[in-house]
Amino acid sequence: MPILTKMSEVPTPESLPFFEGGGNTFHKHRCPHGPHDWLCNSPYCEVLTDLCPDHEGHEPVRKGSEPWRR
Repeated sequence: MPILTKMSEVPTPESLPFFEGGGNTFHKHRCPHGPHDWLCNSPYCEVLTDLCPDHEGHEPVRKGSEPWRR
């Protein structure tokens, strides 16, 4: 089951999958499998050119679910 979701509320030139991480601003990742772009709003991303969660990449850290808070 895909983790990424298609954007439907805001029309864009192209419909990109996105990951809801709880941040305020979306940024664009580039998955080398395909390759394809996907949007994310996690405030903790450091690498923007790695595999996406749908292609066995790590899921971005969600705001409020940080590993160091557990």
